[in-house]
Amino acid sequence: IVGFIIVAISSFTLTSLMSMDVMRKVPQIGILKTLGAKNSHLHIIFIFQALITWIISSSIGVLLSVIIIRYDIFYSIMKLISPNTFLYSFPLILNNMYIYIVVSVSLFLLLAASLYPSFKSGKINIIESISLKR
Repeated sequence: IVGFIIVAISSFTLTSLMSMDVMRKVPQIGILKTLGAKNSHLHIIFIFQALITWIISSSIGVLLSVIIIRYDIFYSIMKLISPNTFLYSFPLILNNMYIYIVVSVSLFLLLAASLYPSFKSGKINIIESISLKR
């Protein structure tokens, strides 16, 4: 349950980061729209960005989880970190089904998080976006 809460919080964080990315790319989006890019093309760009983010973050997360759990099996790292704590008195378990569920839920949440910025990018006015100065 804690893992799902962490994934949900990170998806909201990614939504805000991707929204900020849209605001940073307003002039480029305006140029793409001037060149004839449709809103569906802009949606594909942001969904593709979310997929790349998902692949990289899921790979790193699964790899780090496997490494930490393997080291904990051999060296009892969690007991060394805090020997008198109740929280670390249980063994760390990494089941393939858990990996599949967390990766699938994170994909769904990341794609859902990419929808708002992609629709936001489609509503940008071409003239205002090109003349936007920072």
